[in-house]
Amino acid sequence: MSTIEDYMVKFLLPLVLLIFPLYVNAQVAIWPLMPRLEVGNKSVNVNLSNKGEQEKVLQVRVMRWQVNSDDNKALSQQSELIVSPAIFELSPNETQVVRLVYFTGVVPEHEEEHMYRVLIDDLTPQRDASDGVSFKMRYSLPLAVGAPVDLPTPNQTQAYQRLAKEGIQLSCEFSENLSQLVIENKTGIHWRISNLQLDGDQLHTVSEGLFDYLLPSEQIRVESPIDCDELEDYALVFTSHRQEIRIPI
Repeated sequence: MSTIEDYMVKFLLPLVLLIFPLYVNAQVAIWPLMPRLEVGNKSVNVNLSNKGEQEKVLQVRVMRWQVNSDDNKALSQQSELIVSPAIFELSPNETQVVRLVYFTGVVPEHEEEHMYRVLIDDLTPQRDASDGVSFKMRYSLPLAVGAPVDLPTPNQTQAYQRLAKEGIQLSCEFSENLSQLVIENKTGIHWRISNLQLDGDQLHTVSEGLFDYLLPSEQIRVESPIDCDELEDYALVFTSHRQEIRIPI
């Protein structure tokens, strides 16, 4: 590790970990939680820190994450991204920088954002398995790659909200005595849907916290607490990457 990298890991990373959100579970801290690999870049780093007292063995893999022919999200093998290092030992209070590298050079611009999942498996041998029970932790992070450069990021608040209104299409279907709100993503990027609500004459909470990821070109259905013929004056409201999104139905 170079002097600059060593300085960043020892001094700057602990400060960053205090400011930004972590994935802390089973004594492993991970940052960033939602890495992005932008057009023109070659790699992105994920930092893993061992906050426990036992040495850990970790394996990192990247899988393609997309909608399959059955309209369900699925993971599949991919060859666009490689991991370095892919498997390593991590001593207590140490941090490992893992590089996710685009295999053929720099990331090209895609027609729509490509989504992956970074899978981090804890392969640490169990010290005491006398009871026959052992647990292996898996961490799963979304990874966005190659979003079209003309599309806004969540930091561009007004443009990001406008893209949602223009590119997320809403409709309602009534089937088997249930009203289902159909949400279709034609924006070219993913949306992290949390705190999902229907706002109109009354505010109806559909789901608190993280509801789902809406991938590019994906269509999802949500059971509506309101009949389809009463939704005309309502808006779909949710949070995506800390930005409130409001889309009239």
